[in-house]
Amino acid sequence: MKKLTMLILAAAVSLIILSGCQKETQSAVEITQEPQQTASVPEPEGIYVENAFLYSHINGHKEVTEKTAFVLFEYELLDKVKYQVAYIACTCRGPEVNYWSVAYVELSKEDGSLVSISWDEDNTGHYTAGMYGDSEVTWEGAPVHDLLDYYVSDQLLGKPQEYVNSIEPMHGDLSGKGDTEEDADDHSGASEEGSDSHSGASEAVVDTDRAVDDYTGATVTPNNVTRMLQGLFTYHNERYM
Repeated sequence: MKKLTMLILAAAVSLIILSGCQKETQSAVEITQEPQQTASVPEPEGIYVENAFLYSHINGHKEVTEKTAFVLFEYELLDKVKYQVAYIACTCRGPEVNYWSVAYVELSKEDGSLVSISWDEDNTGHYTAGMYGDSEVTWEGAPVHDLLDYYVSDQLLGKPQEYVNSIEPMHGDLSGKGDTEEDADDHSGASEEGSDSHSGASEAVVDTDRAVDDYTGATVTPNNVTRMLQGLFTYHNERYM
């Protein structure tokens, strides 16, 4: 009986020792297999926005820089999308008056073409959806706003995206096709004959073959309307086309 009791006690002690060894071994394995912690990457400061896009801004010195335009309003209809877009065009003024413009734009959902654009009322005529932030006239007296209206109706409205995207930067020529030296000489001759016609905005708007010198400085505004639209086309196509 004593031998049996001793055997039972010995077995119990052995089990306790073995159990303790297993726990120590398991703890050691857990310590060695603990996953390595990667260094945390700090979140960048600032506000994330999705309603923005880049466009290639062109100043009066033909310098190109990437600017950001912001979509302030976006509303999808059955056949088109309505936008308000804030962007900057003219940067030749003092920084205290380098105001941005807000364009009210409608783009087709069928082919992406420009249905409507305004820097004043929307197409209902009941609400002011845009704001014109550029100069009304250049220092030389060229009627910038009137020339822009003509350019939009002649070169942009209803045109397919491929056409608007193909328009080269203008520097004096409102056709958007650029000027050769020969063309510039011809226009300069026309300028001398019609140099007194700045007093009437309607004459300046109709006569789009006026001199490059007359319109230099007036084309920054339509240049950047075109570049803004090109950026908006990409934004629009990714969402609705």
